[in-house]
Amino acid sequence: MADAQIVADCELTLSEAHAVAERARYAMLHAVPKLADVRVHVDPCDHEGVDHHADLAHHDAARPVAPPFMSYVADRVRRANRPRCS
Repeated sequence: MADAQIVADCELTLSEAHAVAERARYAMLHAVPKLADVRVHVDPCDHEGVDHHADLAHHDAARPVAPPFMSYVADRVRRANRPRCS
C-alpha cells in the first residue's frame, strides 16, 4: 500500500482531476513490483498560490517519511502528470 499526493490544475473538472489521479495510480502500480494498492490524493493547483492544507499543516509533521524508493517513484509520477500552472 502506498499513499501519493499529486497536484492537478484547479481549472479541471472533478472527472478530469479523477482521471489524473487514476493515471498516477496506474503509473505507480506498474512502476513498483509487488505494490498491491495506491491511494492518490489530489490537491488543486491554485494559480494564486493558496495553500489548501494550511489549516491542518501542523499535523503533517507527525507523518512518517516515505522510503527513498517510494519518493523516487512519486517524483516520477508527479513529473509525468504535472499540471501546466503558470
